[in-house]
Amino acid sequence: RMKKALVLLSVFIAALALPLFADDALVMPKGVFRTYITAAYSSGDQAFDADGEKNGATDISFLNLGVALEFGVTEWITGGIQWAPGYNVTSSFDDPTLAPVFAFYGITGDPKVNGPCDLQVGAKLQIVGPEAPVQNDQIRFAVTPGVQIPLGGADFEEEQKNALSGDDFIIGD
Repeated sequence: RMKKALVLLSVFIAALALPLFADDALVMPKGVFRTYITAAYSSGDQAFDADGEKNGATDISFLNLGVALEFGVTEWITGGIQWAPGYNVTSSFDDPTLAPVFAFYGITGDPKVNGPCDLQVGAKLQIVGPEAPVQNDQIRFAVTPGVQIPLGGADFEEEQKNALSGDDFIIGD
């Protein structure tokens, strides 16, 4: 009876925990270096209003470049730096609902969403595995602590000057 309750509790906990796993528990071999370079183009032509209904008011597109670096520090620790999304190189942003506001303030430049995104630095520590501190050939378990480093953003006082002088300006970062 106790055994059935323990199995049922284990299945229940596993069912709750499964959505939390976003990666495998594999780490890179010691001394191995890996890089990723990404380019992503994204666009959209709908937004949600205050009532949660779709409207076709906004038209946005941007090109983003990013990079990730990983290094096998030991057989059970992989360090990494990820800047993906990285930097919005170019963008266009058109929202006709903002046109009256822009006209009222005399804004004639084009709004953009260019600029850097935050940098993520972390490590993957394999706790249980073939080469991990708790050695096991059947099971792997890893944790991935990390920090997100803000890379600043637009200087909105400067962007306000750009907007009022007719230059392109950053509307959001």
